Amino acid sequence: MTTKKISIFFAVTSLVMAVPAFAYTISQSQVFTGITNMSGSLPDFNQFDNHGDIWQLQSIQVSFTLQTSGGYLEIYNNSSSPASITFDFGTNGFIASTDVCLPDMSLQVYDGNHIELSNLGDSRSYDGGIKTNTKLVSIGETFWNAGNKGFEGTGTYTIDYSISQWFDWSGSGWIRFDSLPPNASSIVTVLYTYNETIPEPATIALLGTGILVFLLKRKKKKR
Repeated sequence: MTTKKISIFFAVTSLVMAVPAFAYTISQSQVFTGITNMSGSLPDFNQFDNHGDIWQLQSIQVSFTLQTSGGYLEIYNNSSSPASITFDFGTNGFIASTDVCLPDMSLQVYDGNHIELSNLGDSRSYDGGIKTNTKLVSIGETFWNAGNKGFEGTGTYTIDYSISQWFDWSGSGWIRFDSLPPNASSIVTVLYTYNETIPEPATIALLGTGILVFLLKRKKKKR
């Protein structure tokens, strides 16, 4: 009898301990769009904290996605000799905040081309396509409450953004440029991931004992 009791107890306890912890994520995003060379703020990101004794905050991640489209570049040869140019055309973007602590969240989206210009007055045009880049970072637990407000709590915080045109080139000859900046759209997302806490050993043992008593009572009734 004693052996059976112990076997049942350990079987029940092992079963309870084998139950996996569950996790869930709270995600909130804000979008902004416009023409490159803009800046602004994204207010009202919600702070979150531990949800009682069951759900514990495990990680905070911030994602910044930047997409640009269009834009126009006209390149002129202003010399009597042939000219050539290799260039990159696109957008710089970054997000920052004084309310919360963010690591380097800067992005570049661009593409390049090489153009040969034969003589004086020769010109070529470039139309920007669709380009996308994303950066995802994890916020170390040490920095969850850094900044004027921090990520944890029951209030809100603000994330600022800045988007500017990017153009870099190298080449030969006397070259002139005209350009129109591309359109930009971006998504900033903050993700809070929670894990369900595992019961303490004493709680597990108590639960196992309760189940054991229940099983023994059922066995006596069957007699």
